[in-house]
Amino acid sequence: MNFNAIEGRVLRYLERRFVAGGGFGSAMPDEIMKENGLQPDQYTRLIARFESLGILEEVTLDGLISIKGAACNYVADLDHDRSTPPPPTVNIMNIGQVSHSQIQQGTVGSTQTSSHGPQVVHRDVADDVVLSVGASTLLCAAGKTGQIIVCVDSAGLHVQAGGKQFGTSFADPRRKAQVESELDELASNGLITVQGQVRSVTTRGYQWIDA
Repeated sequence: MNFNAIEGRVLRYLERRFVAGGGFGSAMPDEIMKENGLQPDQYTRLIARFESLGILEEVTLDGLISIKGAACNYVADLDHDRSTPPPPTVNIMNIGQVSHSQIQQGTVGSTQTSSHGPQVVHRDVADDVVLSVGASTLLCAAGKTGQIIVCVDSAGLHVQAGGKQFGTSFADPRRKAQVESELDELASNGLITVQGQVRSVTTRGYQWIDA
């Protein structure tokens, strides 16, 4: 399993929490972000990946993370990968007769020059869109099924995504305003479309989740 530098750092942090807890570790989102220098969008994508790997699980609506023993196994894999140097990279180009090519015949130590047409640089959608923690958590959950179901009745605002509930009762107007703001945030950035009670994740939304 390949992990980038940030993922590896957070994975080791979670493993230490798990061991310190005697086989039961937990952490809040603010703790994880502060201790590892993460931005909210980095945190959300990382947590979604670790959750899919069985390393952790969100166990409360306020984001409490339960750390599982798989964290120790993945850290062991990381240590093994670091102790095993990769094989050297060798580039071999076998050229026969070439005509009308930018590759020129040369000698040892000579250099090659070439010209290229215009290049198209694809900018990652994650570079353009920075979401709040709540909106990014909602989007990543919606990515599992592709939809967010929104319903309002006498009990309150019901929001369901990926098998999780994100809604609130009318007795908590502050939370209701927050959830509505998160839905607007996703729609205004083109990450979901709105059709009645259903919000569907767009291609741009999936690109943000996968970035």
